Amino acid sequence: MNLPDLREATDWSEFYLNKRLNYQFRLAEQKGYISSRLEDEFSLFTERIRPLLEESAEPPALLHGDLWNGNFLADKPGEVVLIDPAVYYGHREAELAMTLLFGGFSPEFYQAYQQEYPLKPGWQQRVNLYKLYHVLNHLNMFGTGYLREAEELIRYYL
Repeated sequence: MNLPDLREATDWSEFYLNKRLNYQFRLAEQKGYISSRLEDEFSLFTERIRPLLEESAEPPALLHGDLWNGNFLADKPGEVVLIDPAVYYGHREAELAMTLLFGGFSPEFYQAYQQEYPLKPGWQQRVNLYKLYHVLNHLNMFGTGYLREAEELIRYYL
């Protein structure tokens, strides 16, 4: 469940670790996807990423929540249409990380974003920790085909 406790409501790193990553990881564990080695690595991973999350603190943004290139369309006049939202308030870096999954968007998209609303320094180092939530979610929905990618994303920070 994504309802934050008092601390999580005001601390993105707490919310993201507890309600996103830990929740999905524990669900994968219940399904029998998680080895004892990966359990140990995940514990170390959560300790190491906390400072990365904290250094990027900013006010929450309204996010599409499932913004990948398959949910970005154009209508007949060429106007952009976004479909299949999973709207929530969160960190905009989480949204951009989602756009990098499954093929990503054009380089011009990311250049325009940076020009309009620049990300904090070090955002590239946080991309994989935001991708991890979606990969764990896919692991839980679709099975072990996503396990290796989840392991690689966790090990990126070890």
